Order: sequence, then C-alpha cells, then structure tokens
Amino acid sequence: MNRGLFAGVFALLILTASVLRCDHLVGRTLWFDEAFSWTLVTRFSPLNIISRTADDVHPPLYYLTLWCWTTFFGTSLISLRLPSVLFGVATAAGSFLVGRDAIEGWREDPTRRYGAQVTGLMSMALVATSAIQVRWSWEARMYTLATLLLIIGTWCILRALDASVERARWWWAGFATASTAMLYTHNYALFSFVGQCLFIVLEFSRRGQRWPLPFQVPGFWSAVIAMAGVAWAYSPWLPVLQAQSAQVQNGYWVPKVDLLTIPRAWYSLVLPLNSVPGVSDQMAIVSGLILVSLVAILAIQRTRLSRLVLALFVTPIVLSYLISMSGTSIIVDRFFLLAHLFAVIGVAGLIGRLAPSSACWCVGALVMSFSLYLVERYHSDLNVEAKPGVRGALKYVLRNRHPDEPILVMHPCIYFSVLYYAGERASPKLYSIPENVTHYTGKPILIPEDYFLQSDLEESSAKRAWVIDTNGFIGHTSMLLPASWKPTEKKMFPDVYYFQRNVTATCWERTDPVPVRAVQNP
Repeated sequence: MNRGLFAGVFALLILTASVLRCDHLVGRTLWFDEAFSWTLVTRFSPLNIISRTADDVHPPLYYLTLWCWTTFFGTSLISLRLPSVLFGVATAAGSFLVGRDAIEGWREDPTRRYGAQVTGLMSMALVATSAIQVRWSWEARMYTLATLLLIIGTWCILRALDASVERARWWWAGFATASTAMLYTHNYALFSFVGQCLFIVLEFSRRGQRWPLPFQVPGFWSAVIAMAGVAWAYSPWLPVLQAQSAQVQNGYWVPKVDLLTIPRAWYSLVLPLNSVPGVSDQMAIVSGLILVSLVAILAIQRTRLSRLVLALFVTPIVLSYLISMSGTSIIVDRFFLLAHLFAVIGVAGLIGRLAPSSACWCVGALVMSFSLYLVERYHSDLNVEAKPGVRGALKYVLRNRHPDEPILVMHPCIYFSVLYYAGERASPKLYSIPENVTHYTGKPILIPEDYFLQSDLEESSAKRAWVIDTNGFIGHTSMLLPASWKPTEKKMFPDVYYFQRNVTATCWERTDPVPVRAVQNP
C-alpha cells in the first residue's frame, strides 16, 4: 500500500471516528453517571476525590484527569465530554498499531507487510465505527480512557517482544506505566491486565525449548520485572478494591448471574439499543454460539494476533463470570468494553487474512457499513430532540416558581443532574435522609447541605414547593411529603436514556397555615 493511499485512509478513519463521537455532544441531557463525575470534580479537592472515590466502586484516575481538564477548560457539556471523545478517537488510532504489530515478523518479511497494514486499518475502522465504542465515547466517564490505556500497554508489549533486549526494556517500561494507569481507571481493567500477563508468558514460553519454562529466554526477566512493577504500583489500592468488592456483595443493582448472562451482555454490546434490555433466550443463545465460534476460529489460527485476542477477549469474560458465580453479579455490558475492543480486533484480523484479494475489502466494507447502520439506529432511537428529561423539567420549574419556593428532588440518581442544570439560578435539595441513599446512587459524594428533611419542609415559610422525580432507576425509597401538602399540577419530560424513563415536575401547595415560627424566622 503506497503512503499516499495509506495516509488518506488513515485520515478518513480519524475523521469518521471524530464525527461519530461528537454527535449530540450538547443535546443529550447529563445523566446520573456523568453528573456524578461533574459533582465529584467540582465539589472536592484531588485528595478528597481519591477518598470519596474509594467509597464508590471505581478507581480515581479518570476523575483526577477530569479535575485537571475542567480546571482549565470549564464544565460546559462539551468540556465535560470532550476528553472521552479524544480518548475514543485515540483508541481507534491505537487499534491500528496493535492490529498491525500483532502480525509477527511483518517488518522483516515484505510479503506480510501489506497484510499487516490491512489488518491494522481494519482494526481501526471497526473500532472507529463500533456502535458501543462510539456510545461510550460520548460520556463524561472513564471507559475510553481505560480502552486507550489498554491499547497503549498492549502495543508496548508487542513492540517489546519484537525489539532487542536492550531496547525492549523501554517498551516494557511503557507497558508498566500504561497498565498501572489502566488499573487505576477501572476495576475491570484488572481482568485485562491478567490477560496481558497471560499473553506475555505464553509468548515467551513459545520461544523456550521446554514448555512451560521460559526463564532462559532473553528478555523474559525484563517482562517479569515490568509485570511485578505494575502489581507493586497497584498494591496500595488493593485494600480499597477489597472494600469496594465487599460493598458490592452486600448490595448492588445488577441481577443475579445465570448461564445466559454473558451472551445477553455481548448481544447488547454488538447490537446496542436504547430500550429496556429484553434479550430473549433464543437471541442470547445465538449470541453465545457466535461468541464460542469466534473463539474457536481464533484458536485454530494459531497466530500471535489470535493468541493476543484470545488472552484479552476471553480472560475478562471467564474471570468476571467466576466471580459473579461466587456472589453478587458484577457483569454489566459496558464493563466489557475492554474485552470487546479485542473481539473487534480479532474480527479485523480474520478479515485481514483475506488480503490482498478483493474479498478482503468487500467483507471489510460490509462489516463497516453494518457498524455505521447500528450507530445510526442507536442515534435515531435516542430521539434527543424530543426528550428534554431533567433539563426540561428544571427549565419548567424555574419558569414557574417564586424565588422562595424550594426545589426538592426525590431520587438521588437525578439530583446531581438537577444541580448541574440549576447552576447559580437555584439551590435544589435532595428530599431524603442519608440512610435511604445507597453507595451506587451517589452517597459517596453527598454532603449534609444536600439533604432536605420532612421537618425542614414543615417549618418552611413557603406556600408552594416544586418536586422533581423520575419513574426510572431502582434502589431508592422516596420519602412522602407531609399530609398537609397536596399536588396541584404535574408535567412529564421523557429522558433520553431508557433507565431514567420519564422525569416529572410537580407543584405542591400547602393546605395548612404557615407555621408561626417560619413566619417569624423566614
């Protein structure tokens, strides 16, 4: 492939990845997870971010990165979401490097060079247009930072395996740095790190004379030192991870695991829909058969690319399932984004094996077209323009309330979003008590000033109160307003994402006289 054509295709794929990830960047309302990120990085110092993240279920690196970013670029929707877009585009670009360099000996063998470039470009194209990778590149969350770090660390492994012993040490240092950062970005990254280590050991074992003892292979101990360095750097977080795991085991929103849990999750990854998950058993079985078939085909290939994909694709699935079988399920489809990345690269590798025949480009174009169709289908299903959600509800309340009338949010999963859109125009409060809020509905970042109790409402001098609520989400018991307060008008605002369903804004009026104490001490 000549340089001009290669540069043109590469630039086109970067543009495609960027455009897909920037769609509706402002139009979509900020939902709970994103509003959690915003609240954490704007309300607390870096040290407090680390301590409060420890009380949640994620490591702190993404939040610290976002804190640095927003310090310079502000907290507009574009600013909050743009880092994820950039990480997502960089992930697609990095997939080219991994797909190309996973082809063993392509630098030395000219006959493999073309196939390696095609595999790299196919990897980049499929990651750039993957509906689920695009979808989570929209969010002010940590997922694309984790995928980027995984790609960087894995590419460093491949370069280290191909370099001389002396030069390989620098690549192993790069792997150690990227993988350590990845582990501090998302807890599921631990499974991917295990997959990386498994791949490294397998590759050195293949170079040894007797399986499975690669100790005499040049460069092996540099790799061991790199892996041990990652483990050492991550060790301070292990007690926190253990506490977070115990917290999840004591109560979490994920359904119990069964034989079809993995196939259902992967069906949602490949064919994402913005609707209540309802994957039938038949479709789950089909999804499972496709997964098994992909694994079998890759296993038959017996190439370095197939070994890499199997290690980083299968390991997270197996480990997460085993852990979920022993207690509360930790299987959430978006947590498999790291593994999904290598499933996509594996498919690209199979397409790349058809090069240089025209069938390679035909199959690649067909798969990419289907991916673009899925992205467009998901965009259309969101119907952003018709679903104002929290933003619409708060706009309605601010237009109709008097300055002294409180805004009460019933569910903590929309409270932080209401805070974001209220800005300095109002001071919404969470109508709840700390005991009713769980760790997965925002408790780690709530402060005493956020709560508004029933007694506060009874003692208020206001004759009206505005209540914002949702009929989505789970895991929260809302308090009732006092019997002396009655609803008078209610308006509903559908939200973009199915799990928030509809957001309601209700005006409540007091039917009893305003307390004398409230009148004397307004």
